[in-house]
Amino acid sequence: MWSRFWGAAAAVAFWVHVGAAVYEAAVVAPQWAASPPQSVRAWNQSGVRPEAAHLLTPLAALAVAATTLAWLSSLRVRSSRRWWLTLTQACALGLGWIVIVGLMPAERGLRGAGLSDIAIVELTGEWVRWSAARLLILLLGAYAAYRGHIVPERPPVMVGSATRRAPARDFVISDDDPDRITFGDD
Repeated sequence: MWSRFWGAAAAVAFWVHVGAAVYEAAVVAPQWAASPPQSVRAWNQSGVRPEAAHLLTPLAALAVAATTLAWLSSLRVRSSRRWWLTLTQACALGLGWIVIVGLMPAERGLRGAGLSDIAIVELTGEWVRWSAARLLILLLGAYAAYRGHIVPERPPVMVGSATRRAPARDFVISDDDPDRITFGDD
């Protein structure tokens, strides 16, 4: 039960962070990263630039903490769900590393006064690369959290005298037996 609770919290943190990252990349970043260094200086002087660390760092911390707790509380799980939980954990740790090591130092560096034009262009490029890496790891982590925490597993079936997982079926838009489905005039 706790695994599902913390897993849902991790999935929500991942998906909210995805939404914030997409908004930042599509709406906010083009306003200041369009033509560095002039756009960065104008953005810093306008005083309206929000501090992304106030939202994104707590979301990353929540994703790491909730994913870790979900992973630890499901140590006894031996199924494909465990694989998704481990992938979600790896993505959460990667997200924390990207935010702490890459994005926040680049963003704080861009706020610094007295930077040369070359330094501003380099920091802007660095921020864009780290932001793209964050978005990729967020999408992978959000999907893994969805698969590991929200999608129910197939129940085991009895085959002969042994219990095992049912083989995966092909996708069929019908409840009928797939061998009896005909197409056209067959």
